[in-house]
Amino acid sequence: MNTENPAVEQYLLQNSIWWAEISGLDGYRVDTLPYVARKFWANWHAGLHRLYPRLTTVGEVFHPDPA
Repeated sequence: MNTENPAVEQYLLQNSIWWAEISGLDGYRVDTLPYVARKFWANWHAGLHRLYPRLTTVGEVFHPDPA
């Protein structure tokens, strides 16, 4: 998905808010963190935390050097 497109960014945020609301979940595990622009993630986190300040997000990053 083109996360640099404002409509796509808005859709993904609204979808994440919907899932948090409908399911009562307390966090998200983000599988492809390094493959999406940091600006998108910053906006996504800010949008979620405005409504759910205690929501946890965890981003997966695979790197051959564990340090």
